[in-house]
Amino acid sequence: MEKISKKEFTYLYKKTRTATLPKLLKLRKHLIGKIIHVVLLGTVLIFAALVMYFQYNWKIGENYIQMFSTVYVGLSVLYIQSSFKHFKSSYKRRMIRPMIEGTFKNFTYQAKSKYSLEEFNSSKLFTLSANMLIAEDEISGTVGNRSFSMVEVRAKQRSSGHSRHATKIFSGFLFRFEFNKNFSTHTVIRPDLAEQVLGNFLGQKLQSISFGKLELIKLEDPEFEKLYVVYGESQQEARYLLSTSLMQRILKIRKKFKSPCSFAFIDNQLLISLPRSRNYFEPDLFGSLANYRDFQQIYTMISEIEFLTGELGLNTTIWKS
Repeated sequence: MEKISKKEFTYLYKKTRTATLPKLLKLRKHLIGKIIHVVLLGTVLIFAALVMYFQYNWKIGENYIQMFSTVYVGLSVLYIQSSFKHFKSSYKRRMIRPMIEGTFKNFTYQAKSKYSLEEFNSSKLFTLSANMLIAEDEISGTVGNRSFSMVEVRAKQRSSGHSRHATKIFSGFLFRFEFNKNFSTHTVIRPDLAEQVLGNFLGQKLQSISFGKLELIKLEDPEFEKLYVVYGESQQEARYLLSTSLMQRILKIRKKFKSPCSFAFIDNQLLISLPRSRNYFEPDLFGSLANYRDFQQIYTMISEIEFLTGELGLNTTIWKS
């Protein structure tokens, strides 16, 4: 993976920030002004309506005041969201893209991702299926002779009842690597939460439940099976993919990231989910804009692609079909 040095990265950051910060600060100031005006106007209008209603027995009625307040708040939220979207788009175009593409020479950055809800659900990386998905900030390129992409994803499942409660399924990064070993079936490796919470007997009973075409895969690595449960369409191919060496590498990845990553082999690709709570690419509306520490964290996160590619041996001849 061709990337510039830390010293060159610092120079690029200072140069890019100096060139773009005045324009971004002007846009942010304009956005904050809009928010203040909307809040003040709404407060004045609602206060005036309440005074007219209580002091002068205004005929419009309480229900109309509530309806007006709801409509005004709804329209205000849409207006502010639209304005923030414009500011965010400008920030990513002027600051994020030049920094990423200037640091990693053979990588490209797109603020909008084409990663779809159907792709997310078909991967079976997670037990629940999502019906709400935000996928953005996609980085793609090649490492060695293998193509990859990483995309920031937030997925939820919203209930259909009156409460419309949303259950968070995943928030973080999804990595997709071209795998250098042909396979024809679907295999999924998930953190073994059931056995850790319910114990061996109940956990294994729960694990044995099939997920569509995916059935429980029994392996012969006690250390791996304490932390992960494997489902697949083929017992034979799942064991073929999950060699002892690869299972040890997956454990090493989990230890490095200190996070229960999930893995999936599908369509000759290896998918890896890396949970993260923060959004790495969003501009700060009130704090320091384009902070150097934020870009250091982006640099470190993207550099993990090199670690994953090397640790999984994706460019070694042993994996070639």
